Amino acid sequence: MSAVRLYLTDLAEGLRARPSRTLGAAAGLAIGWMCACLSLAIGSEVRAAARRLEREFGLNTAALRLERAADIDRSLLDEFRAAAPDAQWTGLAMLTADSRGGAAAQPTIVLADEDLFDLGVGALREGRSWDAADVAACLPMAVITEAAAVTLGWRPAESRPLRDGRVWTAVGVVATDGGPAAALLPPAAVIVPWTSWAEAVESRHLDGAIVRAADEPSLARAIERVSRLLEEPGRAGRAHQWVTADLVRRRIGRWQRTAAAGTAALGALALLLGGVALASRLAGELKHRTPEIGLRRALGATRAQIAALLIGEAVAVNLAAAIGGWLLALAAVAIANATGRAVPSPGPFIVAVVLGVSVPMSALFAWLPARRAARLAPAEALRDE
Repeated sequence: MSAVRLYLTDLAEGLRARPSRTLGAAAGLAIGWMCACLSLAIGSEVRAAARRLEREFGLNTAALRLERAADIDRSLLDEFRAAAPDAQWTGLAMLTADSRGGAAAQPTIVLADEDLFDLGVGALREGRSWDAADVAACLPMAVITEAAAVTLGWRPAESRPLRDGRVWTAVGVVATDGGPAAALLPPAAVIVPWTSWAEAVESRHLDGAIVRAADEPSLARAIERVSRLLEEPGRAGRAHQWVTADLVRRRIGRWQRTAAAGTAALGALALLLGGVALASRLAGELKHRTPEIGLRRALGATRAQIAALLIGEAVAVNLAAAIGGWLLALAAVAIANATGRAVPSPGPFIVAVVLGVSVPMSALFAWLPARRAARLAPAEALRDE
């Protein structure tokens, strides 16, 4: 125990010897560790988002957005089903807000096939979705998104008039911020069965579709067949875009690589400069502490003990810088979130990784100065007194 106490005392004395150089090295390292914490947090959050997307979207589900779809009739959906009969298809049509009620007060009305929610589109948060009895009786039953419920203050069991002149009752609230629905549906939407909509002309419109297949190969075949159908001669203006989990995952991956590369490059540069400053500090200290090292060697200190002392100083500085960098990262996240930018916070696992990496990194930067100090002969060191 006394040996450990003596070692820590010597360590503290060495750190206090030249505080300005110690603080300079620690500051550079802290900035580097801050960037490393942010880079790891962003990467971890994006990977979690990609996994969540795959779980909610489903690797066997895709969304089809039809561009410039003003003249596209819902009968096109029957052609999709004929071209890919082994897949489930559901169509969507978007109606603009009713100007009579004020655009600001009206959500987008979405006309959907009856089996929309059977395909796992949206997660039910409250109430229920419409059922077969509602659809068969053409009852004015609507499902609203969370954003529409908040914007309109519309809760399940409450009724509101819509642009077709009927009074519609909300039977449930769904979340559509993930999965295929997010690719097509606006955030604030009132979703109704197209067969229950009173305006027949509007109910025949088609803006997009959602398809689900048994597995990924079946989904790929369905996409290929329908794409060929839309590209046939005589179907001019049928520009379309497929949104799949794999496509969104690749987009997320590109964003992740860009964000992580920027913070990682800055962090690597700061860590390199801080490490060089740390090594320079130890090398400079070696010149001033040569008599001390010679005295320690003359009193029986081994080369390993001398090297351990200098490496311990480097580890202490880097650990303190790592903790400081984590605190700086938390402060940066708090400032970013306060300004409306959602930035993930580095959690305990990231802190553990940073602290774990800082120890061997310190030993690496301190190895050369520690090696030189350990090789000093006692007589030569004392001669410099």
